[in-house]
Amino acid sequence: DHLRLIKSPRELEHLRGAARLVEVGLRAGIEAIAPGVAERELAEAVSSALVKAGAASLGGIITSGDRTSLIHGGLSDRRLERGDPVYFEQNGVHKNYW
Repeated sequence: DHLRLIKSPRELEHLRGAARLVEVGLRAGIEAIAPGVAERELAEAVSSALVKAGAASLGGIITSGDRTSLIHGGLSDRRLERGDPVYFEQNGVHKNYW
């Protein structure tokens, strides 16, 4: 456990790399938001962008509309409607750090 408390500069860079990858995935998900798009289609855009950027995609949570109140909401076939909130909680792995 003591090894988890203090990160080396290299470990910090790996963590920052994972964060940058998640940003790539989130950007793709945000760009895919449009009325009529299903949550699963948003997940496809996010996962594809993560993999193309070099991440190991671990999935995550994407919910929309009234489903954003679900803490552990799984993907659904729900289609976005104009004005819907969309919640993303994504993971990315860079050199085994996430």
